[in-house]
Amino acid sequence: MRHLPLRIVSCLAMPMFVDAMFGGAAAEAFTSARTVTDSDIARITHAVADARPELNVTIESSDGSAAGVLTRGLRTADLLVVGAARHDGMSAMVRGSTTRSVVRDSPCPVAVIRGAASR
Repeated sequence: MRHLPLRIVSCLAMPMFVDAMFGGAAAEAFTSARTVTDSDIARITHAVADARPELNVTIESSDGSAAGVLTRGLRTADLLVVGAARHDGMSAMVRGSTTRSVVRDSPCPVAVIRGAASR
């Protein structure tokens, strides 16, 4: 598995009710979050490329649903690996469960990697 491609995906979707409740302030916060996220993804991509130059690393940034972006075009994939994180309270309601949606809707096998914080 050492020479398989690595696709790093970043998705930010602002729930409709947030925009309706907070208007321009929500749009400004969303733009700021996108800038920080894109910077973090670039840093992670460079770190991976430096550590594993043989990997074919691609990045994708989307304003859509993470589950939809992750499962799009998977018909020929052998395996999808996703991380899982624990969300409680309002965070869980706003974010939903990307991992659950991916496992349910993926046309290929899914491996879920849980970090120490999600146990």
